[in-house]
Amino acid sequence: MARQPGQDFVCPECGKGLLVAQARSGTSGKGILAAIAGLVVVAIVGGGVVLWGKGWSNNASPAAQQPAAPMAAAAKRDPQPAPPAATVILRLAGSNTVGAGLAPALAEAYLSGQGYQNIRRVPGSTPTDMMVAGERAGQTDAISIVARGTKTGFSGLLSNDADIAMASRRVSAEETSGLASQGDMTGPANEHVLALDGVAVVVNRSNPVSTLSKDKVAAIFNGLIKDWSQVGGTPGPIHVHARDDNSGTFDTFQSLVLGKSQLVAGAKRFEDSGELAGAVATDPAGIGFVGLAYVGPTKAVAIAEPDATPLVPNRFTVGTEDYPLARRLYLYTAAAPANPNVFKYVEFALSAAGQTVVEKSGFVPLTIRSEAVAASSVSRQFADLTQGAQRLSTNFRFVTVHPLWTIVPCAIWHGWWTSFPSPACGPTSCC
Repeated sequence: MARQPGQDFVCPECGKGLLVAQARSGTSGKGILAAIAGLVVVAIVGGGVVLWGKGWSNNASPAAQQPAAPMAAAAKRDPQPAPPAATVILRLAGSNTVGAGLAPALAEAYLSGQGYQNIRRVPGSTPTDMMVAGERAGQTDAISIVARGTKTGFSGLLSNDADIAMASRRVSAEETSGLASQGDMTGPANEHVLALDGVAVVVNRSNPVSTLSKDKVAAIFNGLIKDWSQVGGTPGPIHVHARDDNSGTFDTFQSLVLGKSQLVAGAKRFEDSGELAGAVATDPAGIGFVGLAYVGPTKAVAIAEPDATPLVPNRFTVGTEDYPLARRLYLYTAAAPANPNVFKYVEFALSAAGQTVVEKSGFVPLTIRSEAVAASSVSRQFADLTQGAQRLSTNFRFVTVHPLWTIVPCAIWHGWWTSFPSPACGPTSCC
């Protein structure tokens, strides 16, 4: 029987059939013989390498004995030229909540709007670092993003290692004082609200617990409550997961939930919100807290204030800031930065196009809309009163102050001069 190409001639290494190559017109017999001889030599050498490799891999791990992926093998045979060195035109540092997904997405859209092409994300030396690079007029430029926690953003501004600080909480008084040379960090030239977010308390999806009071959340995370049976769950120890001390998310949780109490000593700490959510998703006894965009594979529980309806974090409850653990995300800059891309990036992030990116990234944009009231997001009484109505996706809050014309008569009436407010000054008094 005649041998068939692709059937009888099989590569001993990959198992694929070999096809007969047609000789070019005018090719000499010697050339054909030389080609055949070359193939024989390659086959012999290749076979020796395969045999040697098999003998060596007997002592390797099973994973090491798996055949290489075809694409990886092709890449080794035909390496692609490295991209040209990029010029960093903007440096962002700080919050992992902002920097892991939202800031890179904004950077991509920003560069696209500036006329860049071939825009891509380039991983950095750690999972929290990356560059977003693009090409324009033969030049490769990049935006650097280092997302290792809110505190590192402010320290980056101070040391001039960052142009923009990403923050998942507001700047502290100490940080404001340290950065005074760059302007008033609480003023509109330095502080830019980027988006709204909620710190979601998350559990494994198999966990029957769906509602917790804020007090019970605090007791779980400070170690007073140690077993799920104490909060209506399946009996068993609670595994606490938390962000690290550089995290603005942890600072927010400390302020809004833990207060003066401390995180339980056995808590597992994470630099990255995505890693924390992944850990809870694979731990039936786990509990943690993440930003709204990272709930993903977990289940967010409803949080209840005393004598209030439990609320889950969603676009509506976070947008109105009724959710007990709602917060704002920020970009902080110098008041008069030397880098022109600083305000261009901030202006884009706050524009309609930028806020669209915010929403697509899983956060709540600053855009105000009229929405139907979600019955699950409010009390039954409020839902009944507003049935069929629309409401704005935000609340207006005001700071109450005492006008001077009410303070002076009140002081005279109560006979106090050196302190305010007076112990006599209550909700029913003239104050």
